[in-house]
Amino acid sequence: MKKLIFIFIIFIFLLGCKNTDFRENLDIDYSEQVSRTCEAMCNGALVKGGNFTNGPCLMDYFETFPGWVCDLVHSPRNEIDDNPQFQCPSYVQGRASHFVEVDMDCRIVRAK
Repeated sequence: MKKLIFIFIIFIFLLGCKNTDFRENLDIDYSEQVSRTCEAMCNGALVKGGNFTNGPCLMDYFETFPGWVCDLVHSPRNEIDDNPQFQCPSYVQGRASHFVEVDMDCRIVRAK
């Protein structure tokens, strides 16, 4: 019986380690998905004639990607891009901890 319990504990431990690796790989794929979605949203706004002057927040707190926002910035960045007034509110308020920034041509500047 003790051997069975020991094997079960080892199994649970190994399963937990495996899940951690899986989540790390998932985060990488998730970042790429969010980046592609952000680019697509930007292109959609560009086609509709969106006003990109102040580097607006394109998507605040993705429903599909919780914890992420999509923000438009200048490339190279300028002071207005660091102004919280023109950043996604969820990121400024700390409800979202990740962001994707795209430039005025909808190219990824950075994702974090």
